[in-house]
Amino acid sequence: MKFKLSIFLLAFSSIFFIDSFAGAKDPSPIDQYKIEVAIIIQKNWKVPTDQIAVKNKVVSSVNFKIMPDGTIKDVTVDKTSGNKILDDSAFKAVISSNPLPPHPKSISVPFINMSLRFTPYGLK
Repeated sequence: MKFKLSIFLLAFSSIFFIDSFAGAKDPSPIDQYKIEVAIIIQKNWKVPTDQIAVKNKVVSSVNFKIMPDGTIKDVTVDKTSGNKILDDSAFKAVISSNPLPPHPKSISVPFINMSLRFTPYGLK
């Protein structure tokens, strides 16, 4: 049951996250890359739904930099949820996704700053 719930939450939150970019006419290469990164991190996230009261509206925000080679740097919990289990699991999801795929050739910035919001329901 726990496995089925995790799969459902993964699918639901991935659709929710991707749908949030759907309003853009042509997403930039950076936006497309951020979607790819969010999906990778979502897959690496061990959602602790059995240890978090799902009815609570807790959000943990994690900020990090992605270097051109895909290395993740400067990971911080930007906004704590007040729930250590959720905050720790969000932090670990980002760390365990290191390294990410390199930036596409169409992106020529020194790094990409990214922030993800983790909830018991998935990424936002």
